[in-house]
Amino acid sequence: MGVRVTADTVEQVIRAEIPDKDKEPRLYETVTRCMIHGPCKGFDESQLCCQVKSKKPGQCGKGFPKTCRNKLLFGNNGYPEYVRRSIGEGGNSFQIKLKDGPVTVDNTWVVPYNPYLCLKYNAHVNVECSNSIKAIAYVTKYVNKGADKILFTKTSGENEVVNEVKNYQEARYVNSNEATWKIFKFDIHRSFPPVLMLDLHLEGENMVFFNERMTDEQVTQKTEKDTQLTAFFKLCQKDAFAATLYYHQLPFHYTYNLQGSVWEERSGRSYSLGRIRAVTTKTVELFYMRLLLTHKKGPKSYEDLRTIDGVMYETNREAVKALGLLTDEATWKETIMDIINHTNDRKQLRETYASMLVFSDLEDQSGIWEEVKDYFSSDYLHIANLTDYNDEIYLDALDDI
Repeated sequence: MGVRVTADTVEQVIRAEIPDKDKEPRLYETVTRCMIHGPCKGFDESQLCCQVKSKKPGQCGKGFPKTCRNKLLFGNNGYPEYVRRSIGEGGNSFQIKLKDGPVTVDNTWVVPYNPYLCLKYNAHVNVECSNSIKAIAYVTKYVNKGADKILFTKTSGENEVVNEVKNYQEARYVNSNEATWKIFKFDIHRSFPPVLMLDLHLEGENMVFFNERMTDEQVTQKTEKDTQLTAFFKLCQKDAFAATLYYHQLPFHYTYNLQGSVWEERSGRSYSLGRIRAVTTKTVELFYMRLLLTHKKGPKSYEDLRTIDGVMYETNREAVKALGLLTDEATWKETIMDIINHTNDRKQLRETYASMLVFSDLEDQSGIWEEVKDYFSSDYLHIANLTDYNDEIYLDALDDI
């Protein structure tokens, strides 16, 4: 079980303040020498962090100086806003000499650090708490990126043909630990418990693989073979316990026999988690069928899935509407959060929201926007190379919607 990240646990590991010179002299010396950014804004606009594209002149691309605060706050960009007390509230400061004269540096200029690592290495060691998928670079990129590398070629004339494929291959960089990992064939990632992706398809529209060497009889047998979904329907017809489960709960209690295309009762202590394959709102009936499967237990057929209170509806959308899900803001919010948690495709997220505006009859359609507008707009924030959201970023996302 993982440790729940709270303000207290973060504060035990990461600081963003200047230490007390008398109580922690060694740490004070390291932090003031190695863990101070700039100062740059308003003092030295020639620094690279103030020359970021799309920034105003003199504005720091790293977001310094930071805002003073007395309590840690988990921000919207994947990183916490650490405790940084102002001088008037007990925060420490010191003076640094720049070309224009001495400047007082306070906690707003401190790069987050871990006291133990600073004392051990007496060097710049930036430590961050990545508490969101937005900070995935700290998990997958920074620890493996190795040394910087640049590729350049000296050409003799203006009409030189550029071989982009060759340039890319020559610039490919594999550092020592990545190479070792691949040589020993270690797992790139591992997950427990295993997750089983469940089939989702409309009646008669399941995927069938065949080749030109197969006979007509073999192809017919493949088309008549049950899928995970149709096998689930048949299981619910004869198994009373299975009829009490949602489709995605099935792998926890049953295993799918691929050879016989049937669900069998699970033995032993092992288990799997079930996840129904995600679909976009462009495939309307399939989208609403997925919604029905997550809200109706033990359907025995496609027709039974569309039957609500004894009435069988012609389409999945009509059945969803009869269940009251189209007007349920919580369900739409659940759908939006499901996309946020399982994909990084912000365009798909905005398409789902647009479909919600068209097909639902919510009284307060803007409520979901206000709650998760940062997720709707995060790719535009990245394109603009900004660290904080503003009205222009939100308007770009709304324009796309």
